[in-house]
Amino acid sequence: MKRNRIQNPVVRVVKDRERFFCPIADCTHERASRKGYLTRRGYNNHFVKFHRRSETVGFMSRLDWGSPGFRKGFIDLAFQQFEREKVRFLVLAAGLVSYPHLKKKLTLTALRKLAREKEFTLKTAGGLEVPDVEQARNWLLDNWTSEINEAIPQLKLDGRKLVRIYIGTSPAPNYDGWVGSEIARRLARIRPDIRFWGERSVRLPLKHQNKVIWVLMPLKASWRSKYYSAPADRLIEDEIKQTSQDMPDLWVIGCGSSSLQRPRGEKPRPYISLPGLHQLQEVHTSENQIGIRVVEFIPQTDEFLVRTFNFKDYAANERKWIPDPEKATDLQLRAVSALKSEGPHTVGMLEDALRVPRGQIAAAIKELNEVGYQPSIILDDVSQLYDFNSWWIQN
Repeated sequence: MKRNRIQNPVVRVVKDRERFFCPIADCTHERASRKGYLTRRGYNNHFVKFHRRSETVGFMSRLDWGSPGFRKGFIDLAFQQFEREKVRFLVLAAGLVSYPHLKKKLTLTALRKLAREKEFTLKTAGGLEVPDVEQARNWLLDNWTSEINEAIPQLKLDGRKLVRIYIGTSPAPNYDGWVGSEIARRLARIRPDIRFWGERSVRLPLKHQNKVIWVLMPLKASWRSKYYSAPADRLIEDEIKQTSQDMPDLWVIGCGSSSLQRPRGEKPRPYISLPGLHQLQEVHTSENQIGIRVVEFIPQTDEFLVRTFNFKDYAANERKWIPDPEKATDLQLRAVSALKSEGPHTVGMLEDALRVPRGQIAAAIKELNEVGYQPSIILDDVSQLYDFNSWWIQN
């Protein structure tokens, strides 16, 4: 049978009426396989929708909200690509937040301080008012949820139907930790397009095909390896040992920030790993890729196509996109240019580079900030380095 043709239906007479049934043995659609269609046109529509159209799924991982590597621009770029690819649904395979960068705000000392600032109090049995740490923690988590909600766009299929976003998180302390699942649950309550499908392991059936995707994310911190495939292989092997469920049609490995693809034959089931969607900061296991992946599943076959969209060029040149100030002096333009091309500078380093006394440089930068230039240029109190506002670059 040619893939672009509609296969003839199985015709049966039910209650004195001719009905058309799907001939595909493993068709999961109840109407087509059990009840049948009253018209050939209805059957034809079913066959095209369920057995001839490919199904496209978008995958992303490691947004790492809260870390210095978070980039709202990467998320926007990813969703533009997902829209062009017309994905049926999206999967965020862990890395919703960066627990290592958020945990310091969740210590008892930090929460007590926040409770005092926000006047969250709790009366003890003796009538004393003490800081309400639990209320402070919930306020903080809700505030983070609101910010993440604004960072993740909504996507509509053909401009009408909202595309579902399925989130899985990693309880490992170097990825989401416990905070990721808490925020994912809150997002699911306020966003009709978001579903939180659990931690560590998520099985996703394809609606129009009898296929299953199994997404795996680390349960605990992984050790670094010289082989990029080692963390992915280890996750799959551990899951196979523990589960009694059937193997999936495709394994998808999150958190590794790599772009591996192992076809059927090398492994009992094919797998892919996902690049990260943040500016890479450090290597935990095999982090080396920035971008997203789109997988197109071909109906009535075991075939699938993987398209990788690499954002490393955007990451490498992100300072080049910082705008030059308008109506600026020559000294201000040169100072901005030095920070864009060579990164943070002390005032002494700027003095050597620009051949201008440091007092004039400091005054020029101060004046530039006062007229509202964005991103503002900030002097770090500890390192005494001038650099662009990191919040502006991230968001």
